[in-house]
Amino acid sequence: MPATGQQQMERRVEDALAGALPDVDLLELTVLPAQGGTLRPAVDRPGGVDLALCAAVTGALADAGLPQEHG
Repeated sequence: MPATGQQQMERRVEDALAGALPDVDLLELTVLPAQGGTLRPAVDRPGGVDLALCAAVTGALADAGLPQEHG
């Protein structure tokens, strides 16, 4: 069965995070269509999540070109 658009997006986000932040796990990804396709990833890592990690995740997704495509 072919992957859905949501599954494809989750895979792209997982790939971007794995390359830049291999200790980060994607727990959930929400795409907010009412806001132009804004991505809202929920992440975790050993030791927890802090503001610096949130900024690093944003940077990794930006480097992968995902925010420009989806909001």
